[in-house]
Amino acid sequence: VAGCIIFFCSIVAILCTQLFKGTMFACSAGEDWNPALKMWEQHIWVRTACIGSTVVDGEMTMTAWESADQNFDNFLNSMLTLFEIFALEAWPDIMINLVDATDVNHGPSRNNQPSVIFLMVLLILLGSFFLLNLFVGVIVTAYNEAQRIESEANPEEEEVSHTDALQLVMECKPIRVFHTDNFLQQRFVLFTRHPKFEISIMACILLNVLVMCVDWEGIDDDTVAITGVINSIFMWIFTAECAVKLVALDKHYFFDAWNVFDFVVVAASLIESLSSVDFNPTLVRIFRVFRLARLLKLTRNAKGIQALVATFEATLPSLVHVGLLLLIFFFMYAVLGVQLFCNVQRGETLTRHADFSSFGSSLFTLFRLTTGENWNVVMHELMV
Repeated sequence: VAGCIIFFCSIVAILCTQLFKGTMFACSAGEDWNPALKMWEQHIWVRTACIGSTVVDGEMTMTAWESADQNFDNFLNSMLTLFEIFALEAWPDIMINLVDATDVNHGPSRNNQPSVIFLMVLLILLGSFFLLNLFVGVIVTAYNEAQRIESEANPEEEEVSHTDALQLVMECKPIRVFHTDNFLQQRFVLFTRHPKFEISIMACILLNVLVMCVDWEGIDDDTVAITGVINSIFMWIFTAECAVKLVALDKHYFFDAWNVFDFVVVAASLIESLSSVDFNPTLVRIFRVFRLARLLKLTRNAKGIQALVATFEATLPSLVHVGLLLLIFFFMYAVLGVQLFCNVQRGETLTRHADFSSFGSSLFTLFRLTTGENWNVVMHELMV
């Protein structure tokens, strides 16, 4: 696949070099607003007139006939530009520069060759959506082949499956069933287990979340007072639910993780509401937002979501291994970045927020680049 991509890029790079070399230059004199045409116009359009000095952003600078960072002036630049296009980074800027490109001796002219748009779309479809995704296909195919070879080389597969089944049975936990001879407790248990009771509590949780959404910058005092009263009503409803379940189940109430979760949320709400201590406003907001976690109870009866959670738990060990491998790579390249680029002059993107001046900053910058955020701009500034 790598050979196929390099071959394809080489052919396209040679073609683009022949078509667009030297056409993406412009004078650094900047642009002027033309009120008649209602558009920005280049100070100097002809290459031979790009001489002397000019004022750009309030500073006197010498004019220069400069090419865009992404260009097709030679084979290597073409390959690098194609890589940026395939990575879906800055391809609109490259496309606009190509559409406005004229010839070697003149600067850009608006919509000079709009047919280049079709070439850009074709490159993205073939390079990004097809060729680069072949890597994923190769990995999946190799993984399936390795699994097949492993299964064929293991004649005791049935015994292994039997062992796994025994381990699964041994890991199973008993279901706790609460029983009492107290008539009053029995009534409370039946009440808390009634489907309508559960539905009512879930509806209150949803309504409470909707009320908590009624908040914005500059909210008036009347709205704050109304939402505060409604939130207090919901708090007492949840407190009553907790009290009823405590009466029904006594100490067995705390044997269920969901009940412990509810108790902590209700206790935090009561402390925040009834305490005479002036808490930190930020801490109060955290207490209130913590109530939103009750939405997790809605997933208790959702089999589809439970299946997704079980799948995530099953793949978690593999994700940890992948994370450790990525961490090793990040560590290596962060050290390498400090050694190579610690003294590179800062620019528009290479600032104190993203540079390689220290190990910590290098590590954060690498994480930013792997998310695809302005990685090509950082690359061009490091090339200086």
